Amino acid sequence: SGVLFHSFNHMLVKSLLFQGAGSLYLHFHHRNMERMGGIMKSVPIFGTLMLFGLASICALPPFAGFASEFIIYSGLFQASKLISESYLPLLMLLTTVFVALTGGLAVAAFSRFFSTVFLGSQRFPDNHPFHFGWQEKVTMALLSGWIIWVGVAPEQLLTFFQSIYLSIFPDQTTANWG
Repeated sequence: SGVLFHSFNHMLVKSLLFQGAGSLYLHFHHRNMERMGGIMKSVPIFGTLMLFGLASICALPPFAGFASEFIIYSGLFQASKLISESYLPLLMLLTTVFVALTGGLAVAAFSRFFSTVFLGSQRFPDNHPFHFGWQEKVTMALLSGWIIWVGVAPEQLLTFFQSIYLSIFPDQTTANWG
């Protein structure tokens, strides 16, 4: 159920980030980050909404990515206690270390992206202002709100995914995360 929850969260977060990346491309007409900059000064709402998505994809609290990764970590630790074969708890530990390392690399990569594109000063002259239409504002704000809500109060959504898991594997028991 944690994997289903995490997949759902990735759908939300990546929808937000791809929409933001599309907005950047429509404005600059290129994908070179080094030629962008200072967007947070000119369009702070866009930068803030993108920051919410980037923080969630890096699994930082209080966003949805943190809630689902916490469930996955907890599941890995719980599974390592239940398995009696000698090599499987070690495999669970290595998997946990790998997931944590991946999260750390994501923080490093997305920190560089955000600082290059959104912070600092504008690197090249831009003849037209950044257009951030109301449709983009509404959809990105809704996705960001959902990401924060799921991160702060994941119980109902997690219960829903547990019911899906139990309908597929009716003989399994799951921990009560709510």
